Amino acid sequence: MAKEIERKFLVKSTDYKVLAREKYHIQQGYLSTRKEATIRVRIKEDTAFLTIKGVTTGAIRDEWEYPIPLNDAIEMMRLAQGVVIDKTRYKFASKFMEFILR
Repeated sequence: MAKEIERKFLVKSTDYKVLAREKYHIQQGYLSTRKEATIRVRIKEDTAFLTIKGVTTGAIRDEWEYPIPLNDAIEMMRLAQGVVIDKTRYKFASKFMEFILR
């Protein structure tokens, strides 16, 4: 079991995108949003994962993540509660992030 530490940042400009080393598309849907156990299915490009997250204490919570077949994830998305989220994530070199976070 892993521990997730959630960090959030408010970004006021999209200028950072040109500095990204990589970007990728994500689709995710929630199969359960109970406080005791959040269950999410996520498709990242051509791979898929099922993630279970426990109760948040401060900024930390237990997390279990398992790769699943892409076709299973596509079918599970139909069971998602609410809206399926589409987003683009950007990756940066760690030196860049150290500079930004000062």
